[in-house]
Amino acid sequence: MNAKRINAAAGVVLAAQKSRQTAAGIAAALEAAGLLQSPESAAERAQLQDDITGACLARYEEEQDAKRARFAAKLARKRAFDLRAERDAFADWADTLAYAVAPVEVLGRHGEEGKYPWGDALELITPVAEVAALRARVAELEGQRDRRRVRLVALQNDALNMRGSLAPNGEGRKVPFELGETLTPAVDWLINRVAELEGQANCPSQMTVSSGTSRCALPVRHGGDHRNAEKNHHWSDEYDDAVRVRPVEDPHDSPLHHSYALGRDLPEVSA
Repeated sequence: MNAKRINAAAGVVLAAQKSRQTAAGIAAALEAAGLLQSPESAAERAQLQDDITGACLARYEEEQDAKRARFAAKLARKRAFDLRAERDAFADWADTLAYAVAPVEVLGRHGEEGKYPWGDALELITPVAEVAALRARVAELEGQRDRRRVRLVALQNDALNMRGSLAPNGEGRKVPFELGETLTPAVDWLINRVAELEGQANCPSQMTVSSGTSRCALPVRHGGDHRNAEKNHHWSDEYDDAVRVRPVEDPHDSPLHHSYALGRDLPEVSA
């Protein structure tokens, strides 16, 4: 006698009685519980049940493994996509830096025979020490540019003031022609005019000396005798000083006449 099977059958019968089952219902409950089978059939049924349960567990584990594999593959694809995006971004940055060093006409493009833009750009990069020297030179040149700009502004202001002096607003021009973009013609004319006036500022009287003709070095209107650069004195009746009043001499036939000689009446002697 199997006490375990008896207790199981008693439990099934009690449950059927509580639900007011008939005898047939009680028998059906016992059959459903597997208590009407032979021990061999029950053992076989239990073994089959265990096999089914094991197969279900194995299938469940396989499904979980497949799900984990699919999830891992999805993560791997996403990681590969992210890596490709990072690689493309780094390549774009490298291209930007390379073509900032030299244009594409110099470095070429990727895939062209004998062209390596990144390596060629790296070779063209100036060393840090040379960059510092170049920056110092640039700062020096910028300082010179600023100073020259200030000087240029001052010269432009001087040119405007000079134009205002040569052609005052509402007055006639000081030069006999129109002022152009450059003031050089006006300056040349003024220089020539000054030289001309300076040439006319001296007395036109001349004297004959042993070395030739000597011109008076005194101003146009001067008092006293003429005098050349060597300070030789002479008198020329062709030149009359309108400022100086010459005294009137007595007639030579006057009783008061005396024979005398002035410096201008003396004969010329060689130096």
